[in-house]
Amino acid sequence: MESIRNITDFGVSRSNYSRDAERGRIRSVTLHRIYWNRTRCNPGYTISIIGGWDAKHMIEYITI
Repeated sequence: MESIRNITDFGVSRSNYSRDAERGRIRSVTLHRIYWNRTRCNPGYTISIIGGWDAKHMIEYITI
């Protein structure tokens, strides 16, 4: 089974998956009942990534 290295990865960015010139935003996300196991890749460290593009294209109101 493939291991998951990040618990969350929310990002507003340019990527191969987006063709739009204008960036969007992420808003009002609630995560609950999250369970994870330690991985062999980096024991003792759990990573979450949350990053907006700029002041107009932010990530806001995230509840974990």
